[in-house]
Amino acid sequence: MVLLILVISGTILLWKNPLLHIQYPQLLTPTSTLPTADFLAHLDQQLPDWRTVRLPEPDQPYYLVYRGEQKWYYALDGQWLLTRDTDTDWLAFTESLHHHLLLGEFGDTVLGFVSIGSLLLLLLGLYQSWPRAQRWSQMLQWRWQQGGIARWYTSHRSTGLIFSLLLGLTVVTGLMLSFHGVPARWLASVDSKQAPAPISTLSSPTESMLPWATLLAAGTQAIPDARLTMVSRPAGPDKPLTLRLQVPDEWHPNGRGGVQLHPGSGEVLSLYDVRTVGPATRLANTMYPLHAGKVGGLGYQIVLALSSIGSLFLAWSALRLWRKRRQRSLECSLSP
Repeated sequence: MVLLILVISGTILLWKNPLLHIQYPQLLTPTSTLPTADFLAHLDQQLPDWRTVRLPEPDQPYYLVYRGEQKWYYALDGQWLLTRDTDTDWLAFTESLHHHLLLGEFGDTVLGFVSIGSLLLLLLGLYQSWPRAQRWSQMLQWRWQQGGIARWYTSHRSTGLIFSLLLGLTVVTGLMLSFHGVPARWLASVDSKQAPAPISTLSSPTESMLPWATLLAAGTQAIPDARLTMVSRPAGPDKPLTLRLQVPDEWHPNGRGGVQLHPGSGEVLSLYDVRTVGPATRLANTMYPLHAGKVGGLGYQIVLALSSIGSLFLAWSALRLWRKRRQRSLECSLSP
């Protein structure tokens, strides 16, 4: 059942943004553009307890504001458009279902163990089905017309061999993102050049922030060729301001790097350029875009969707094969 939930919800989320735009066409309504610094100042007045803003992109021409469990959408001119949460929006519900099974942090742990189990089953199936004396052409044959055990065994084996690489990629990347991202951090920890530890607390509380234009300029100048994607305001007077930056050719849509600034002085407290870290950290940074179809365009998304359908057929054919073998075993035990 958990596998069914993950496959269906994951396939839907591959096309989350197009579905969102169909559901809320006002998101794509052309408007005048407010500079980012002016929008943030406007947001401070309209929604004082906001936490993070994702900046507009060509295919997402609006500001996305995170406020607790809610997502607030604003047009480029600063006009509020809509608010989404898991209680009122089916796509938000689907996203929470896929990420946490609606169980919060405990759900993330459950998903981790499900990923481990799925990976073990995949490896076991490959070990049992990998061609040895037989040719690949024979191993990929479906004996559908024979019916019974032969039908379900050959279809299960062939589907597993065809989709093994993609299923392995999906399962491994999902596993790396589960357990609150601990596996990905373990992978990155083997590098001699690692991402700097984030600053959690300022040495002294900030009484007032500099203007947004000054802070954004200081942050973006730290990595001049990077694109500002997200802004996270200080969570308290003793917390830093965090800017997410995406460097050229980086797969992650929001970028994994960024800077932390002192909101009162504009001083750069921490800088993370993803091009300066080791290969293990770079590999860890690709887990999300590979798992979520954020790289490779429409073709890769279609391939991921097909592999999801293949995983459902694998589960169904395995169940049918088990039932057929059990039925034969019962018939043999009852025969004189």
